[in-house]
Amino acid sequence: MIPWLRSWPARTEGYIWGLIDQGFSSATNFALLVLAGRALGAQGLGIVVIGITAYLLALGLQGGLLTTPLVASTAALGKERRSPEISRGLAIVLGGALVATLVLLVAGLAVPGHAGRGFLIVSPWLFPALVQDFWRSMLFQERLAKRAAANDASWAVVMTITAPFAWWIGTDWAIVGCWGLGALAGAALGFGQLQVRLTPPWTALSWWRATLWPFGRWLGLDRVVYSLTSSTTLFVLNGLIGATAVGGLRAAQSVFAPLSLIVPAINLPGLPATARALALSVRDAMRLSARLTGAVTMLALLYVGAMLFLGGRVVPYLFGASFQPFKHLAVPIGVWQLVTAAGTGFAIFLTAQKRGRDLLVIRVSSAIVATTSISLLAWTHGVTGAAWGYTVGSGTASALTLLYAHRAYKRGLRVERARIGSLRDSAEESVLAPSSWETRSP
Repeated sequence: MIPWLRSWPARTEGYIWGLIDQGFSSATNFALLVLAGRALGAQGLGIVVIGITAYLLALGLQGGLLTTPLVASTAALGKERRSPEISRGLAIVLGGALVATLVLLVAGLAVPGHAGRGFLIVSPWLFPALVQDFWRSMLFQERLAKRAAANDASWAVVMTITAPFAWWIGTDWAIVGCWGLGALAGAALGFGQLQVRLTPPWTALSWWRATLWPFGRWLGLDRVVYSLTSSTTLFVLNGLIGATAVGGLRAAQSVFAPLSLIVPAINLPGLPATARALALSVRDAMRLSARLTGAVTMLALLYVGAMLFLGGRVVPYLFGASFQPFKHLAVPIGVWQLVTAAGTGFAIFLTAQKRGRDLLVIRVSSAIVATTSISLLAWTHGVTGAAWGYTVGSGTASALTLLYAHRAYKRGLRVERARIGSLRDSAEESVLAPSSWETRSP
């Protein structure tokens, strides 16, 4: 059998389990929204969405400041060196999750109205949700993808069991509690799956400052820019095309945009794999990044093709007849997804190389272009123009990602050649140098 074909199952297994794992993760979040919408109505769903938005912001900051730089820094190390790093990372996660929970609780008590209530109902479950996300990243880093999928599956199972009780109680606390108990189950299971010992907080904090902060600060700013851009775009669109069109656009994006599932599923095993490949050869890492980009693009193309074949009938089927005017958005949103897919693997390459400044430049530049194009096109062509505006912004991001990845690749090759040349010179000097016996001989 061809060696490449023989090794194919082993090389793709982690990514298949990544899709399964992310499927469970996305299903629990989507099920929460559906359950809240049907049990609580539009207003209750809005309250839940406010709380979940705060959770997603905390999750993004944790990924930027800790999880992603930790994987990029330690994935290529040996087992004996990775274990203490994970232990220190866990200590930071526990401390950070506690702080985030207290902040959300205080915000819930201080902010009046629906926003404050949304913060309050999510605050008891923020701690286990953040810990659970840390476990899934570490399990993929340790090449335990099946266990990571089992962890997210436990969240889904517990949520499925408790959902009827939450429905019967019928309050927003019960609905979110159903989701939160699943997070608690995953967080508890993670301790048994990895059996990590805790590091003293002060030791972990000094390690984080010295090891992860130099890269994490750029990723943290990246997450902040992303959140600000999303909020600003939503506010501008609401003023230009109205709440109804914004709701239709969001509904169409939830149906026609598969990368929200595909990209995290590929990134979970892809980042540690790229970091390990980079430790061997920058050429190998770039080849892996190109393959990941191709895989994401192919999956997105298949999904978008299926949606175009269905003619956009999925949106009114899922959300109701009032969303019929938005089914034509399958085309601009599909193009947006394919353009975005073109840079995904190379963004992983830049992350593995810890090119934080480059990633932030890409984020800021594409955010400016996206906000401008979405606003102008929404002003001139309504909701359809807004959908095409996302494509313009993503095209900018993908083009810059390819440019910076190519530059980093060339720089990496030069460094490798210099290192190999230095080793070769050292070897030649050791061969040509006279031995101690020769120097003592008359």
